[in-house]
Amino acid sequence: MDDGCNSEGCGGLTQLLKHEYALNLARGEQKVNGQKCREGDRNHCSVLKNTSELFLYKVSPSTIGVHYGSYGQIGNMAEIGTYRETSHVFNWRTGQYAKMKTEGYYGYMGAPEGLAGGFYVGTTKVRGSSDIYQLQGMSLDAQGQLGLDFGLEAGASKQTSLALSSEENKFIKDPVSKMYINTQQTSISISANIAPTGLSGAGTFGLSDTTIVDSYQIPWWP
Repeated sequence: MDDGCNSEGCGGLTQLLKHEYALNLARGEQKVNGQKCREGDRNHCSVLKNTSELFLYKVSPSTIGVHYGSYGQIGNMAEIGTYRETSHVFNWRTGQYAKMKTEGYYGYMGAPEGLAGGFYVGTTKVRGSSDIYQLQGMSLDAQGQLGLDFGLEAGASKQTSLALSSEENKFIKDPVSKMYINTQQTSISISANIAPTGLSGAGTFGLSDTTIVDSYQIPWWP
């Protein structure tokens, strides 16, 4: 790989700086390839080595990880809310790690909360994604949740998200796996609200936007 330091003016760089420069170039190339693959350009996608690898896409998540975040909402049974989330994920197909930031907005229908806020943590699984950078962008989210609510609430939730093309207003199908990019999250939460109901249950529906803020490619990954 050209480290970009063969031109005039690079002679004074240390080996460490050269390595960092080359790493940044590689990250930039991965980001561009992932985004173009997400848009349907197979020339920028990872290539399946054999049919067994395609079978693994069908039966297991291509990306796994953990997430944590916070949320707040307001209303009475029909409510609106927002959340901020950080995720750390790994794609076994490509050997890529990424740290991601997500911002989302949702509508809530269920047990009244009035005014509520809390924190959550859980696991993340992504099916169908052949490149870590395909997780960046808009998604359509749906979630179900249950909890014990006495003002201070402990709960659990399950969310599914489908990658969404903001330009074409349609779900994105991965050009390699031939599957829709589906992120599934299971979370536990602790929160507080002003309208305790004892046993609570609800569903949410919304949109989110994810940005990859850091990534790393394992160089020896097969």
